[in-house]
Amino acid sequence: MITDNINMNGRKKLENAVNDMYTNTISYNETMHERLKARIYKEISNVAGQLNSEKSFYIYTSAEEISKIDPIDEFLSPIIPEDLESANYNLAEINHNIKNGQPFTLATIFMECDFLTLSELIRNKKTYKGQIVTDKSTYDINFHIEHSAKYINEIEKLYRIFQNNGVKWRTINCPFAYKYIDLIIKEELATEGDIQEITINLDEYEPYKRPNVIPLWNVTKLTMPNSSNYMPVIDRLIFEHEIKLDSSINGYLLASHNNDYLYHRRQEDEFIMVTSKDIEEDMEILRVNNPSNFRKNSYAYEVLSNMSTAKPKPIIRTKSEIFDFVNSYRLASLSNLEILEIYNTFGSKTAAAESNYSAFKHTSIHEQTVNLNNFLDNNVRSDMHKKVMLLSFNGNYSDFLIYDKMSFLISELQLFFPEYRLVGKLV
Repeated sequence: MITDNINMNGRKKLENAVNDMYTNTISYNETMHERLKARIYKEISNVAGQLNSEKSFYIYTSAEEISKIDPIDEFLSPIIPEDLESANYNLAEINHNIKNGQPFTLATIFMECDFLTLSELIRNKKTYKGQIVTDKSTYDINFHIEHSAKYINEIEKLYRIFQNNGVKWRTINCPFAYKYIDLIIKEELATEGDIQEITINLDEYEPYKRPNVIPLWNVTKLTMPNSSNYMPVIDRLIFEHEIKLDSSINGYLLASHNNDYLYHRRQEDEFIMVTSKDIEEDMEILRVNNPSNFRKNSYAYEVLSNMSTAKPKPIIRTKSEIFDFVNSYRLASLSNLEILEIYNTFGSKTAAAESNYSAFKHTSIHEQTVNLNNFLDNNVRSDMHKKVMLLSFNGNYSDFLIYDKMSFLISELQLFFPEYRLVGKLV
């Protein structure tokens, strides 16, 4: 009898232990299932909602003198932050490169002139007189002029980041980035002293010279700490790196990528990057600042953007849709599109595509616009065999950005018509 009671007690304890185990397992599975479901719904809502909306990634641009830039401005900042620092020149290294036949870019200067005037300056290939002032002496030097791709390259880098983040690309309306010339030297410099000042006389183009103006945009580069968590999957471990964000109204782009990167996703207050290995270093994030921080009349030059008042369309089919699309940008000084015509060729231009970028190499002397998205890969169609779609605008010729604004509209519309080569002109 005693033995039976002992067996019954043992069976009861075993039953309770098994029940507790299964109850806890079921409860844990239900909790994790609810968490997974909530996470999936949250990710779906984030993708469909404001976090990945095009409105979060409109790019605003302007330009300003270095001395007048507000370091705590929360809207626009220099495209290249290092422009705010004083340039340091290694004269020995410069002379070594020149001896080896490598010209050196000594400075980059903003030109406040229209597209046609700047293209004329670039094409004339003249040598201009200048001076270099050191703490030891002042001496004359000859400068060669080339169109600068310094800031254009930054726009191309931004395009690559947009592609890596799965964000739709819109042409950047930053005419200021295309207004720079490089001052290039091909002769050796005196090796004594430190360069304190560089001057150049551009002859008839001298009134357009603005040596201390740099371009701005609403893109801020951030370095953010991350916390790493591992997650088991069927065949391996993956690591999730959580990067906390400071605001949900701004757009955010992940700029850090390495060989272990798999993918990333955006949530309301954080980025989650998934990698095949644990990564301890900080992550580089680009923040696209919301225009709610925009202070009117706080910049020397006009603030421009690629924002359109029209609803996004996947395709444009008719002339009326082209007119509506172009007019939706409401650019100051550039009136409505007036005429649209189709030609087999335009002027003396028969082929426009070249592998390296230069706005003026891609344009004949008869054209007034360039394709600002020239870095987009198009290995299927050749410009040589395309018909030309000519769009004619009314505009204010006194605006030195008028042709650049027209180039922006042409470039944005070009994305919808890859079978044509689009050209714009003022009438």
